[in-house]
Amino acid sequence: DVVRTYDHEVQGGTVVKPFVGAAHDGPSDAAVRAMDVEGQPAWIVFPTWQAGAATRIEAFPRGRSFLKLTGNSFNYMLLGADGFRTAAALASCCDCYTLQYSELPEAVEVIDQITRSPMRANEKSDVQR
Repeated sequence: DVVRTYDHEVQGGTVVKPFVGAAHDGPSDAAVRAMDVEGQPAWIVFPTWQAGAATRIEAFPRGRSFLKLTGNSFNYMLLGADGFRTAAALASCCDCYTLQYSELPEAVEVIDQITRSPMRANEKSDVQR
């Protein structure tokens, strides 16, 4: 149910279908043509589910986001300094947030809101349902 509700591929909402064919195991022509198009990350959201919690999103400082990203990474033995530089670059170019929720539809709604008009540092958004 969750996949059918929120997966854009299931809803038919993706512009470029990544896999096609009878077994959906091959890349589409559009996906192959778009493989050199760079995507720009814009948001980092650190979600926390808590039973009965009001849905709340808060701007999160970039420096603390970098620390949280590095604390959740496990491949620095392989990537070394490049991994740290990449995490630092990611945190520095994104709007960062913490999200507390108990109801997935409300969490999706709040994330959808920040993609349309990002909050500024130290702002909070409480969604009470």
